[in-house]
Amino acid sequence: MARSAASSSRVNDRTSHLRSLLRGPAILPAPCAHDALSARLIERHGFPMAFMSGFTTSASRLAAPDLGLTSYYEVLEEGRLMHEATRGLPIVGDVDTGYGNAMNVKRTVRGFADAGFAGVLLEDQTWPKRCGHTPGKNVVGRKEAVAKVRAACDARDAGKDVMVVARTDAYSCVSREEAMWRVNAFADAGADMVFVDALGSREDLEAFAKVQGPASELPKMASMLEGGGKTPMFTMRELEEMGFKVVAYPLSLLSCSMRAMEEALDALKGDAFPDPSKMLSFEEIKDRLGFYQYYEESSTYAVPEEPSIAEPEERAAVKDSEQSGMSDDASTQPSGGEAPVEPRVAPVDAEIVPSGSVGNGEQGQSSRQTAVLAEGDWLRVKVTEGEKITFDARIPAGWLGNLKGMLPNIRGVDLNAEIKQRLDKADSNDDDVIVDMQVEGQRIQVFFE
Repeated sequence: MARSAASSSRVNDRTSHLRSLLRGPAILPAPCAHDALSARLIERHGFPMAFMSGFTTSASRLAAPDLGLTSYYEVLEEGRLMHEATRGLPIVGDVDTGYGNAMNVKRTVRGFADAGFAGVLLEDQTWPKRCGHTPGKNVVGRKEAVAKVRAACDARDAGKDVMVVARTDAYSCVSREEAMWRVNAFADAGADMVFVDALGSREDLEAFAKVQGPASELPKMASMLEGGGKTPMFTMRELEEMGFKVVAYPLSLLSCSMRAMEEALDALKGDAFPDPSKMLSFEEIKDRLGFYQYYEESSTYAVPEEPSIAEPEERAAVKDSEQSGMSDDASTQPSGGEAPVEPRVAPVDAEIVPSGSVGNGEQGQSSRQTAVLAEGDWLRVKVTEGEKITFDARIPAGWLGNLKGMLPNIRGVDLNAEIKQRLDKADSNDDDVIVDMQVEGQRIQVFFE
């Protein structure tokens, strides 16, 4: 049976919160995080808990398959970063098989508890372990499996406030009956929650959720592996009706991220920009990463500038130098004590020409337009709908023609003529707005950056 949290003066608020949630009436959706950013987004969107998936962590950290290639320290470090990036989100960390024997398991549980994890997920596979939905996996014997769960619970009870989630892969490797025997044995060893991976049917899921014996009193976890796993997909409400308390979503964030990155790379490779509707604006990115929170907090530590403190000899040398310089520069000072006026730099003369017409002849001409400006010139493009910024990006002037592919609403605008006209103005400067127009409810602005 599951034992109470350790009698320790050090209490993990995230663990306490998770225990409280598990005592409540509702099922808990738990997306799987693979790095600090995904953990922060899970918390930002109001999910009650998260898992740090071994599959997704191996993918994001090593670009490697979930076949036992990640080490204890690699996974632990990723977990520490997740906790730094979140404020109170309970996260259950995947510790695979505990990275060794029962003594290794105890060390692993202590390390993950110290990193802030609310729970650890321990499985009973042989090493090297494998993703539960892939071929070639096997489980250790009953005695070893139970001994490892008991070791994890002993580490918890010795002073580490962390929940132990015991997983078995025996359903795929042996039988459903063996899997049910193991979850009951894990409950007897002290597990706080149990999980049978890769169940193959609704009947199997219901049998696990309603298992009789010591495990009947423990919360049960289901995993909905998106994209074609062995377990059939059910809604959160359907799983709740079966009797599950937690449902994990292992691949939603990683899979969507990978698809989005590949689409963006395909666009860039084709000399275009990604679809703006699938991108966050620069302001939205800064908001999610905490720029504004940083600015607000850092302002409380701002101090006024103080003059530098120089040695007496250095101050005297500076004074002599200033007096000497005043006599030398007297003829250049304006009358009436006015400050010297900096000479104004004339704007660079520029024109807009087809990129294909430069040195290539008629056959080399292209529909893409390039602004021939000073080397290193950049433009900023901003699109807003009401109060919402839908697009905000800096682009090199040479990519001007691509804007029409990114922003269909400006296809009828002669941006080349607009820029040429602005550059011809004598009072042109870097802050000038080149384009400021309303099209179909969108305000489109182009600036010199």
